[in-house]
Amino acid sequence: HYVSTIAALPPRDPRAAAGLDEEALFERWQDLRSGYAQSKWVSERLLRAGSARGLPFAVYRPTHISGDSATAAGNDRDTWSLFVDACLRHRCVPDIEDILNWLPVDWMSAFLVELSLRDGLDGRSLNLLHPHSFPLQRLLDAIAASDGAPVRRLDYRDWLARCARAPATADVAAILAAELADSGGRNDTISVFEDERIGNAVTELIGMQRCPPLDDALLRAYVEHRRRALIGAR
Repeated sequence: HYVSTIAALPPRDPRAAAGLDEEALFERWQDLRSGYAQSKWVSERLLRAGSARGLPFAVYRPTHISGDSATAAGNDRDTWSLFVDACLRHRCVPDIEDILNWLPVDWMSAFLVELSLRDGLDGRSLNLLHPHSFPLQRLLDAIAASDGAPVRRLDYRDWLARCARAPATADVAAILAAELADSGGRNDTISVFEDERIGNAVTELIGMQRCPPLDDALLRAYVEHRRRALIGAR
């Protein structure tokens, strides 16, 4: 059982990969955007090579794993925690459009365990996506509603430069720059979350009823958890 990442599937470029199914899309490793995604892709390829020699395997590709649905506690160093921290530290958000797909860690862990115990999944690569993506703007609204000074909206490149200049937020600037700086915060590729040809084990094997949409109260809880963490770190 190998936990990979949904980032091992590159976003679909409608000009070059419009007609590809999921398996053919997976082969376009050149379109992967980060070393992390590339390393997971290589790991998956090694498992497939082992399968040809009789090694049983199952791959699980989680979407972004957000904080616990009850406590909001999560990974303090993942991309979106660093993003929220940067917005709170500078009291500004980038003028950016994106679609987010998050699964709380308690849901994801339960789904992974359940799938790992099922028969008949040998040799499969299972994507674990929330059935309901949501616009980044909802997260930005939650940040704007947090306690503290009013939040300003900046051009994406200006926001990124501000983060890069501050040692406390330089990490998120380094992560996001590779993905979004060249497009000014916009992207014309089709994300995995919006791609109808990408399978989803959550809807196909787990059941949508066990995965309700993430509401604004939970997004505000995530932001508040990060705000309190920043206060505690001072």
